[in-house]
Amino acid sequence: MAVDFQIQRANMIESQVRTNDVSDAKLIAAISKVKREDFVDEASANFAYAEVAVKSKSGRFLLKPRDFAKLAQATMIESGDEVLVIAGSGGYSSAVFNAMGAKTTVIDNISIAASENEITIGNIETLAELQDGMFDIIFVDGGVPRIPTSWGNKLKENGRLCVIVMADGIGHAKIFVKSNGQLSGRTIFDTKPPILTELNLSPEFVF
Repeated sequence: MAVDFQIQRANMIESQVRTNDVSDAKLIAAISKVKREDFVDEASANFAYAEVAVKSKSGRFLLKPRDFAKLAQATMIESGDEVLVIAGSGGYSSAVFNAMGAKTTVIDNISIAASENEITIGNIETLAELQDGMFDIIFVDGGVPRIPTSWGNKLKENGRLCVIVMADGIGHAKIFVKSNGQLSGRTIFDTKPPILTELNLSPEFVF
């Protein structure tokens, strides 16, 4: 029997998004529009809307629907915002942000088209290929053991970094705001996301 992805998408919104305190109307409209099944590996297509991290066509994993929606809401994206998605070759996050009217840049070390965004191939730790002070929002598509200094440098003043930071096997989803050149943040929720293993390096900032 063929899977009705439209019904699954509607069920995901009602049972995994709205029930987890995600109420941003523009975000929900974008999630309703973007076909998550278009971004997952063919073998995982039937699990596109399950509450699991599924493998994307690029080999990255998409965040669970609940985790993505809660973290995306914390970005408070407005139309026209300059958004950077780190390790975003899975393509789903950038597609949702584009549907919200953002101007999205994707950087990854994996060469594959991410939705309508071509990927800037580069170092996801240093972000050396990008200028400092470019972005209103940075969104990280996976859990990280630490936050490189370079990520804060790429934010504009009052820009926001949304990231899941790992500690003792648990991921702490955090929103950081840049003020006077410094990042200060708070935890939004806890989860267990896929890990960006490229960042298993010497610590710079540990939160």
